[in-house]
Amino acid sequence: MLGLRLPLLTYPRAQAAARSEQGPRAENQDNYLLIDGSGEAAWLHDGRERRERLPHWPRDHWRLCVIDGMGGHQGGRAFAAEVADALRREPFSPRAEAQRRERLLALHQRLYDRHHSSPESPGSTLIWIDIRPDGTLHLLHVGDSRAWHWRDGIWQPLTQDHTEAEFLERDGDPPRDGAPEHAIAQALGYGSFGLLRDADGDKPARAAPGLRLDLARELPSEHQARADLRGLRLRRGDRLLLATDGIWSNGIDPVAGLAPGRRAERCHPRGRRPAPTPLAGPRSRG
Repeated sequence: MLGLRLPLLTYPRAQAAARSEQGPRAENQDNYLLIDGSGEAAWLHDGRERRERLPHWPRDHWRLCVIDGMGGHQGGRAFAAEVADALRREPFSPRAEAQRRERLLALHQRLYDRHHSSPESPGSTLIWIDIRPDGTLHLLHVGDSRAWHWRDGIWQPLTQDHTEAEFLERDGDPPRDGAPEHAIAQALGYGSFGLLRDADGDKPARAAPGLRLDLARELPSEHQARADLRGLRLRRGDRLLLATDGIWSNGIDPVAGLAPGRRAERCHPRGRRPAPTPLAGPRSRG
């Protein structure tokens, strides 16, 4: 499996690092994008890190992204690299959550139109974090890559895996018989499965080209912390960690030993141990 970390982000003096390692698969389908406050961007191209100074990047703004191509699908590595390249050209995030969602959905639609032709077409997870000079963090999330935030000795999860069970729980619906417990139910550039309501208000168990990205205000109060777009004000000494499932699905605790203190009890829904392979759609495979 493949792993990526962007650890030890302290604000306002920030330090960041990215790492991706080859796992047992034939190719590394992970990628990342790190743009620091000086506008220097780092990402992977053909498995090697590239760096470039972005002349129009706003000073003291940061971007942290991880992308994981779907295991078992065609062209996962090239797709993840295309996502990283597209995010390198994206302007810094607007403050309004709805506008940030529209921007991500527009990126998804461009990728879907370009690549989707069968259940084996490529797609990816994505965590996209932009940070303003005052420490305001904007997060967008698709799939089962994960982000954590450390403050006062405690690691807290910022994301929830996009499984069908996760969205059923958000909606207060009972579990569906036969629904895969750990398979992801949507991916960037690929679409979703069983998440979108039809004209009758039902959520049929079928593939759809769109994504479901919930804002906090659209969820019941008890589930607003599970929103896919979130904001947070970082303080001096805070830390962030982003990782693909190549880290946590093998029983490795990504946040263990990174800082004194303890982690939050729930790093994924209901304490379930996830499966090692991300899937999307009824015919996907690992």
